[in-house]
Amino acid sequence: MESAKVLIVDDEAEMIELLKELIENLGYQPLIAQDGLFALEILKKEMSEISAVITDLNMPRMSGLEFVAKARDLGFDLPIIVESGHLDQELTIEALKLGAFDFLRKPFSVVQFNQLAKMAVQFGNDIRKMNKDIEAAFQAQGEAKVNEIKNFRRNMIQMRYKRTA
Repeated sequence: MESAKVLIVDDEAEMIELLKELIENLGYQPLIAQDGLFALEILKKEMSEISAVITDLNMPRMSGLEFVAKARDLGFDLPIIVESGHLDQELTIEALKLGAFDFLRKPFSVVQFNQLAKMAVQFGNDIRKMNKDIEAAFQAQGEAKVNEIKNFRRNMIQMRYKRTA
């Protein structure tokens, strides 16, 4: 089983406990934030260690959409799954435009959650590996090779996000 840290962002204690248990059952390490502001602080400290994020859409102080936008502004380019009990097509589209990996509607099944979480973590771990390869290439081969790897990485991320939009 692949090691990963998954940041859970939700203001409801019951949902945090459920998501925490599901993430642990997959063998991943959950990190918990009760709102988007606290989640941004965690991202700033542990960005290179986090493989994926699961965030609620509706939270006080900072919505899930605001969190996704601010996380992307910080340079966090790994998967962010947005979850909500309200199906609003406009908000779903907005979340995907901001770079959300996918949208998870509550209530969801354990099977549905597990499939999406595994896919997000795998994609996130692939990106983290590429980030490490970029750093190693920069140290070993210089700027030309780094730009080649960055372009490949950028194209891979764009293809994934376009496929879900």
